[in-house]
Amino acid sequence: MERANFVAKFSKRLNALLQKEGYVSNRSKAGIEIGQLAKVAGVSYQMARKYALGMALPDYHIIPKIAKWLNVSPSWLLFGENEFVIPEIKSTSLIEIETELLRYILNKCAVLFPKSNDSEKIMNFIVGVIYDASHITADSKTILKIIDMMLSSVVQLNDIHLEKRA
Repeated sequence: MERANFVAKFSKRLNALLQKEGYVSNRSKAGIEIGQLAKVAGVSYQMARKYALGMALPDYHIIPKIAKWLNVSPSWLLFGENEFVIPEIKSTSLIEIETELLRYILNKCAVLFPKSNDSEKIMNFIVGVIYDASHITADSKTILKIIDMMLSSVVQLNDIHLEKRA
């Protein structure tokens, strides 16, 4: 999937959710309340308008804010359902590995992170990130941005969890 198509599909999901939640406006070309989106995302009106019109993709730290506000997961907002496609990668740059072998390697590497009591959860998350990243058809820059967003979401959720414990 080329970047423009990816951004357009994100915009379509975003607009549909905003309309479903009642943030409708006849004054906006996108048909949604851009000002409310800008406020929640913490961006300018112009930038929120670009998100709604499919002209820009939010930075990795903004996606979780919008997703939380609209009660969807950041990954759904970004990818939608059934939109994972196996990318066409040159065989010289492709590494194939069985999931169980990857889990074994990650489990053995857990000693590198002795302070973590959640090595199984971390291992499962890493396997999930690798799986998701390997099923995205996009240029390398976009895939790296998506991975950054995934990791940022986890960090933010972990921070929220730690705040609740305190």
